[in-house]
Amino acid sequence: MILHRVVRFCRFSGHFLFLNAQPNSSESLHLISPPYMFTAQQCMLRLSLHTANGSIAVFAESQQSNGSSVPWELAHNVSNTGSAWQQHNISIGSVAQTIRIVIEVTNVTRSTGHVAIDNLQLVRCFHGE
Repeated sequence: MILHRVVRFCRFSGHFLFLNAQPNSSESLHLISPPYMFTAQQCMLRLSLHTANGSIAVFAESQQSNGSSVPWELAHNVSNTGSAWQQHNISIGSVAQTIRIVIEVTNVTRSTGHVAIDNLQLVRCFHGE
């Protein structure tokens, strides 16, 4: 994983997460959140995405009392078209247990690629937002 410093247009600057997606690799890279207990009904994950020969899948994962985890898929094969950053809204919905959000990065071609992620936000996930 590489964290890049980016100079944006005008006077703003910031960072984004840049992940290389290796060609012909069966290995996936995972970005895992801390545990959350969401209290609102229409929770979603919002992120900006830039991809080249890569894509992401998004999972919610709950911990069981025996230590195992149970994942369920929220979005699959998310990528962008063209060469611009695109915003994606991924519905989490109403969850009555503590979960972690897992973003899985994979390469979808035989060429070297990348996935860049920026502006990760949990939107409408907690009462009082």
